[in-house]
Amino acid sequence: MELKSSIIINAEVFPVLMSTKYPCLSSIGSCNSFIRTIVKIETNDRIIGWGETYGDYCLPYLHNFIQRIKNKPINSKTIVDNFQLTHTDFGILQMNVKLNNQIILLLRMALLDIEAKRLKVPLCKYLNNDNDYRFVPFVTYSYAVSKSIPKEEIPQKMAERALELLEKIPNNYFEFKVGVHGVDCDIQTVKAVRQAVGDSVKLSVDANMAWSLEEAKRFINGVLECNLHVIEEPVGNIFDMDKLASEFNVNISTHCTDANILKQCKNIYGSVPDLHFDLNPKNNCKKVWFRSCLELGISFSAMVHFAIANPMDRSHQSLYHLIKDDLCDTSLILVDNGYKLSTNAKPGLGIEINLEKLNKYQQRYKSMKLAPSYYD
Repeated sequence: MELKSSIIINAEVFPVLMSTKYPCLSSIGSCNSFIRTIVKIETNDRIIGWGETYGDYCLPYLHNFIQRIKNKPINSKTIVDNFQLTHTDFGILQMNVKLNNQIILLLRMALLDIEAKRLKVPLCKYLNNDNDYRFVPFVTYSYAVSKSIPKEEIPQKMAERALELLEKIPNNYFEFKVGVHGVDCDIQTVKAVRQAVGDSVKLSVDANMAWSLEEAKRFINGVLECNLHVIEEPVGNIFDMDKLASEFNVNISTHCTDANILKQCKNIYGSVPDLHFDLNPKNNCKKVWFRSCLELGISFSAMVHFAIANPMDRSHQSLYHLIKDDLCDTSLILVDNGYKLSTNAKPGLGIEINLEKLNKYQQRYKSMKLAPSYYD
């Protein structure tokens, strides 16, 4: 479809403080509230586009960046071509690169929303007009259960949570956090969950790099009989992940998206990009699916549209069911094994912003005394 540049004449930025339905516990930390940054841009032809990213890391730089592109021709391609930065390391240490690219993708999301609205089509059709499919598979996902629960009860409690979630969100794929309660407990928890959900449900776990190499070996060896589909980031070193995948013949995934590094890790199964940081998620030589980081309806809609336009290799992660309240109505419908786009979806991202809620949660952000320490 035709790519027409926009002239941005106005932009507003809304950091918001949101809540989850229950504490989100992983080996990284725990949170029951989280920050998102929302951007609204308006063009000279009076079309409004919305973008969203996580945290408020980019706020000190976002306003200046907007001034650089304001009142100049810009579109979703040129903003990437002209302003993206390239990592020269693993991508963790170069925060200037990550923040710059986070800003680019935040504004790119809003520009794509505008470009699809201008043509009066859903974003997925704008991205790939040849694909009429409207369903995207997502796993049913859970964080770890509370540390206040006696350790001997944790396996059964996690199994009960799995069944409860799968009843509310029917799915043939369940994924959950490990690495919080110790390796022995994690082994028993995986066994309990597998027994509860049966062999027809795929299982994956995410350790968030919690274990040493020896602990990871003990965990993998202890759950081989459970037929885990993917183990995400069991250790902190990607080359050790590669060794584990080779030694035990298991599927291991990473959030690394650097193709040069991934090509050295021939046994790594999947690379799980973040919609808000990764510019070329399909160009990394591994199986690919989206990770989730407590998206609100703006970003979650973008995930669905991108996944419809560019089918990937596994069910994506979704934490949308954990959001206590949202800022918008979407064109998404929860169905078995994922989400589908409504047949009467509105153009662009297909969202309708609730301005009263947007203001409410922006004021909540402004009045917070202590920022959440864990956003993932």
